[in-house]
Amino acid sequence: MSFLKKLLGQDNLSPEEKEEKKQTEIQLMEKYFGKSTGFFNKLNLSLYRTTIQYFEDFVINTDEKVLSAILAEYDTHDTAEDIKGMLIATSQRLVFVTNNLEHGKITEIFEYHKISRLALAPDELGQKEFLIYYGDARKKFDDILNDDHFKNFLQIVRKKIQEARANKTSSQF
Repeated sequence: MSFLKKLLGQDNLSPEEKEEKKQTEIQLMEKYFGKSTGFFNKLNLSLYRTTIQYFEDFVINTDEKVLSAILAEYDTHDTAEDIKGMLIATSQRLVFVTNNLEHGKITEIFEYHKISRLALAPDELGQKEFLIYYGDARKKFDDILNDDHFKNFLQIVRKKIQEARANKTSSQF
């Protein structure tokens, strides 16, 4: 058995177990990175597997559904460099989560009804800054690839904010 197969957890798997593992990988990739199972989504799943697992095990509620997710760097102003992680739009809230060796476990939750505004600004070539105005604070995320996946993510977040505001307004009467 090769070292690489052992590292990937593929030693002593039956063909059925290998197929089940492959299908689980595809479902996880589609859940967080969209329908494409291309090279970059496979790479992203590999790089952010611990973050996704941390989110699935400790952050997401049982009645909550992942709607879309993007990779982003969070500018916290607390560290010299941004923190790489994922912004995950769920059925209940927007969550930034990371679980890496450099910064540890970080989760920041944004309730949709408390988001007052979203803004975009140019970043590096082909990338965007994503600004979330949350209460009195402005949260900055950058190094976001400006592609169709991001545009879909943004559309989902805007819709959830509108729904949350409508629900809050109707519950006040």
